[in-house]
Amino acid sequence: MLHLFIDSNIYLKFYAYSDDTLAELEKLQALVNENHITLHITGQVIDEIERNRESKIVEALSRFQKSVSAPEIPRFAMHFDEASELVKRSKEAADAKSKLSEKIQAEISESSLRADELIEQLISVANQIDFDDEIIGLAQIRRLVGNPPGKNDSLGDQLNWEALIKNIEDETDLHIVTVDSDFLSKLSKTQPSSFIQKEWSEKKSGDLKTYSSLGSFAKEHFPAISLPSDVVKSAAINKLVKSSNFARTHSQIEILEEVFDDINFEDAITIFNGFLDNSQINWIYNDEDVKSFMTKLHDKFADEISDELDEELMQKASYLGVPF
Repeated sequence: MLHLFIDSNIYLKFYAYSDDTLAELEKLQALVNENHITLHITGQVIDEIERNRESKIVEALSRFQKSVSAPEIPRFAMHFDEASELVKRSKEAADAKSKLSEKIQAEISESSLRADELIEQLISVANQIDFDDEIIGLAQIRRLVGNPPGKNDSLGDQLNWEALIKNIEDETDLHIVTVDSDFLSKLSKTQPSSFIQKEWSEKKSGDLKTYSSLGSFAKEHFPAISLPSDVVKSAAINKLVKSSNFARTHSQIEILEEVFDDINFEDAITIFNGFLDNSQINWIYNDEDVKSFMTKLHDKFADEISDELDEELMQKASYLGVPF
């Protein structure tokens, strides 16, 4: 399992113009729910998100309002048909922008932006770390002596770092997503500060890695995951083929039915082989849900299945074509 800490500046980017889409937050939540990742968050990060949310939204709205403007067409070009078309399209864009702005303002006032919902959901499934007197004292000492991360006029980064050191188990590799230069090497912005990397190694006997976005983190560690449903799908397939009882088989098939459209041929081969090898699946091949799912899956990839595999499947399940 990967251990992940996301700095407040990354969360706040989702209220502005982030390189990451909101789907990255959805994927992350799915990965946490499926126990692929332990997400750590501190009270300091939660407070920073709340404190800076409105200012980030104001900045984003200001940029948005400037993004669409009426075209200025010279008088000598107004007689062209294209000029009239441009004016018409510009008015349509302005009307759409106005309607979008109204919807955005309504959700902002109710704290019901999609970003609000996703960040709140992530916080609810994260390992929340609170500060005690020891952490506060160590953070103050860190600031006084000038050790990274953190600046002399604030204590936030120091608190976060000391909290992570104290609360995360030894021999744990920590992955940090941040654009804060205090965490990063002066020689390479893709690497952690050599000071904190050495400190983590000495105190926790683990490695430290940094990423500038959730997307870059996910690309390195979960390259096959492009949608949130991919996480659910992969976990359900793995649990199905390794099922140790009939109840587990039924529950995972129910989940796979919900993401059936996302199942590809490679997934299908894994499921077919699991069906052949695992008696907790093939012994109940005639149960209604198993029968329906396997038939539908076989039909979906009938033209791609090898003759050898097809024959094995048909010998296991009469409804696939060949009687027992």
